[in-house]
Amino acid sequence: MMQLGRICSVSILLIYALAAAEQLWLPVGPYGGDAAVIATQPRTGSLITASAGGLLFRSDDAGSHWTHISFPGELMSMVHALHFDANDDRRFFVAVSNHHPSASGLYRTADEGQSWRPIPEFKGKPVWSLATFPGDSNILAAGASDGVYLSHDRGESWKRISPATNTELQPVVSLDFDPRDSKLLFAGTPHLPWRTTDGGASWSSIHTGMIDDSDVFSMAVARSHPDRVFASACSGMYRSENNGRLWSKLKGSTDASYRTYVILPDPADAARVFAGTTGGLQRSLDGGLTWQRILPGAVRSVALDARNSSHIFAASTNGLMRSDDGGNTFQPIDAGFAGRNLQRLFASGATLLAGDAGATLQSADAGATWQKNGPHDVVAVASDSKWTVAAEPRAIWSSDDGGRTWKKIAGPLAKGFYTAVGLLTRSPERTELYAGTTAGVLVGPLAPVWKGIKAGSLDGRIELIATDPAQSAVAVATRTRAELSTGGGPWRPLPSPTSGAEWNGLAFNPAGDALLAATSQGLFFSADAGLQWSLATGSDASSPANSLLFHPAHPLVALAVQSGNALISNDGGHTWRPLIRRGTEVSPPVRLIVAVAGSPDQVFALVAGHGVFAASIDSGLNPSTTQTVRHSP
Repeated sequence: MMQLGRICSVSILLIYALAAAEQLWLPVGPYGGDAAVIATQPRTGSLITASAGGLLFRSDDAGSHWTHISFPGELMSMVHALHFDANDDRRFFVAVSNHHPSASGLYRTADEGQSWRPIPEFKGKPVWSLATFPGDSNILAAGASDGVYLSHDRGESWKRISPATNTELQPVVSLDFDPRDSKLLFAGTPHLPWRTTDGGASWSSIHTGMIDDSDVFSMAVARSHPDRVFASACSGMYRSENNGRLWSKLKGSTDASYRTYVILPDPADAARVFAGTTGGLQRSLDGGLTWQRILPGAVRSVALDARNSSHIFAASTNGLMRSDDGGNTFQPIDAGFAGRNLQRLFASGATLLAGDAGATLQSADAGATWQKNGPHDVVAVASDSKWTVAAEPRAIWSSDDGGRTWKKIAGPLAKGFYTAVGLLTRSPERTELYAGTTAGVLVGPLAPVWKGIKAGSLDGRIELIATDPAQSAVAVATRTRAELSTGGGPWRPLPSPTSGAEWNGLAFNPAGDALLAATSQGLFFSADAGLQWSLATGSDASSPANSLLFHPAHPLVALAVQSGNALISNDGGHTWRPLIRRGTEVSPPVRLIVAVAGSPDQVFALVAGHGVFAASIDSGLNPSTTQTVRHSP
């Protein structure tokens, strides 16, 4: 199947190895999200799918459970096509593009994704589509940015069969063979459809009956009625009854969108046709004459189970879906599939909280399972041994059972928004809640009723709050100014670690009075509670750092993010090194990093906004290059 869409834009180049080494960050959910493409193996029914963020997953039980498969371009490329070898479900191809030419191409695995081989003929070329000739699985076609390629040896070697000078036949975003003749091949392009009847020696534009300049997204020959050919385009759906010489525009269901990404006739029944559109999945039972929308939401890819005609699979912006009754009803099949475009990640005790603008999901078992719970638009979280507090822009919630139940706290906020929270236990009977707002800091006892009053002299938006129960200290900061109070005493300004630096994070060392700072100019260490600062060894003074914390299970282990790279310190923040170090590969871009109590050998990251990922640190607190963390759904 082909999936057409924007090319993923990223700022870090992943340098590929010929064979994929062991995955460093492993996705742990939350499950669901945006699915881009799905494909089935005709003999075994195995499935592979790709998220819109470039992650691959496999299922061998009709989508009931998915397992992540690492491949060289994950999180860095956009997957356009997935294609099983017709005879061996261990062998499949992944066609990708990327804004950086060297990240584009076609990759093949022969061992279920344990190792990968980039196909040299496509090095640096975006590949958009793949097809196998039904009469001989040795014959494959690939559509690339510069034309059509053909293989006669199951994808071992390839030869371009379209003229390099014909720019109208570029790029090729969809392909399909006539099942009667391997020399008869259809190609869809942004410049209408094309056909060759002589194995690529000559090509003809076949667009009579189509709206001029239609971008053809997919082409499909009805296997049981080969003269019937379907095409989907930005202008809708088309059908030809004479092998593409004349096209008729098909009228879709009245509640479906105009743009059709993919059209797929049932190989065993030419009357049954499926079409994925921006308005949902449509089904026709009369060869495309009439249509019914059977699944809402944008559907980019459809796959059918050749062994069971009742099984239909859809990759949509709402996740992966399966029908067991021919399309009358659908159910989500997201267990193990991670494709959510998350914006936030927090840790509270033993609980992970992840979310976007619409929902907050929690996991109390290190990402193995997730459920929707708690506030919907969380901007900050803080916790101690008893309490968890979560701030929404206009409300603060508290939980005393690890986030299982929540209670809204009445507060004095009359205008503006909450931006940060912190908890400081002064005594067993008194826990203070510090709430950062767009106009300063409010503080007061958390229970029984919170009545916060103005604290410190900072005005403007509070960006962060850090507390230290051992020293009874609290630090607060706007982007450009910071203050510290110790033992309930007066607030004093914290000097900037370096001229012009902005505050992005503060963390107290639980094993002493050291203070760490993440700034727009790197990571800094202070041994005297912020009076004097020094640039931490291993930190780059020319790039911003953020997401600073100490691991709750290891007082000397600190974690941070700088320029998209996760960093670790094993000496309380004096020296730093990459959390992941292996050969010349660059880790996927990390946005936030957290650690939870009860998972002493793990850290969790929000990677490139695509989901939550886990990596392990070994018992010696050194970055693990061999151990990984994998969770079964």
